[in-house]
Amino acid sequence: MSCLRALVFGEQSLPDSDLEYVSDNGIPVAIVPDAGHSMFWENPAALATVLHDILSQ
Repeated sequence: MSCLRALVFGEQSLPDSDLEYVSDNGIPVAIVPDAGHSMFWENPAALATVLHDILSQ
């Protein structure tokens, strides 16, 4: 893909084998602190910051 891409994980969902795989293949990874799978419910402010950072690149 030629468009911007990244994989976002909730910190509490780690470790996850997908993180290492995508990172090893050049896909940026972002971690939302104090959140698991339901990042939007568990830490919406941190998720917004992570998404802003990704989309600002």
